[in-house]
Amino acid sequence: MDSTAFWDGRARKLGHTGWADFATYCYDQCLRLKAIDKVLKDQKRHFRCALDFGCGTGDFSRLLARCSDFVIAVDIAEEVIRIARTRKMSSAITFTRFSSDVFENTFDVILSVTVLQHIVDEKEWKMIIDSMVNSLEEEGLLILLETFGSMTEPQEETVLRPLNVFLERVGSKGMTLLFQSNFHHPEIVPTKAFRWFRRAFPIRLLNRVYEQGSTAAGLVLSIISFGISAFDDGLMAKESPTKVLVLKKTKKRGES
Repeated sequence: MDSTAFWDGRARKLGHTGWADFATYCYDQCLRLKAIDKVLKDQKRHFRCALDFGCGTGDFSRLLARCSDFVIAVDIAEEVIRIARTRKMSSAITFTRFSSDVFENTFDVILSVTVLQHIVDEKEWKMIIDSMVNSLEEEGLLILLETFGSMTEPQEETVLRPLNVFLERVGSKGMTLLFQSNFHHPEIVPTKAFRWFRRAFPIRLLNRVYEQGSTAAGLVLSIISFGISAFDDGLMAKESPTKVLVLKKTKKRGES
């Protein structure tokens, strides 16, 4: 199965491309949004044009729209683009199927949330990273939330490459690391609040009812996840394979 078919199928089945377990997805997405919102606010910048690379159903695109004049949001899965368009809340956002032509534009900021780890072909991975950097304006930012590791063989459309390999690649292209933080991983390094949340009987019951087709149970789970995660923080001092990174382009485009 090619990557496009895999993610289209996942989106049709789940309504998104995140964690298959709905309770985990709801809580983890809340923590991700909270972390990226904080990172964007910490930059104290307004951007002319932003790229949401691997936008999924558009949650992070809407965050970018709060601090950008224009947002181009791309994904390889046609189904999630369709879903994102139905949820669109800002006229600043353009949702479109990914094409390498998008990198003919120039951006002040590029955001990518758990996307690079799903590019399993090594040549394509390097090409995408180089294209991202080349399309950034000078002083432009690359903001990532990614899981790194030492996985060499793809598992369910995932390859976890070493962090130093990524940093060496972007560093050679003129990117400087401004910020790095560990981030919670619900299966490997979960927060204490998430562990309590996911083990709680009412949550397990709601999740089971949701899996049986109850949209009401899903709505309740979403509300509870939002409420509890508001008092939690996915950014952590504890070592985790998942990182939040902010990098700035310090060379002019085209410089070697």
